[in-house]
Amino acid sequence: MPFVISTFVAGVMLAGGLPAGPSDLLAPLDSESVPAWSPPPAPTRGLRFFTPAEPKDWRQLNRDVTPSVKTRPMDAMPGMGAGS
Repeated sequence: MPFVISTFVAGVMLAGGLPAGPSDLLAPLDSESVPAWSPPPAPTRGLRFFTPAEPKDWRQLNRDVTPSVKTRPMDAMPGMGAGS
């Protein structure tokens, strides 16, 4: 009995994904509803080419991205100094 029920459930699940009928698949498309064909865009369109750059001093780069004392979040809050 469980085999019959599982077969029925599998059949219902498979039938639910089918289109309305095979006539929908075989019917010719309405030529007025189909837009004109245009070629797809080139896959390399919009790419930028980069060249290697000279290496920079990593210490200076770290200093450039380190927040200053005035912009640190704990110093900006009243009563929340760095030493407390």
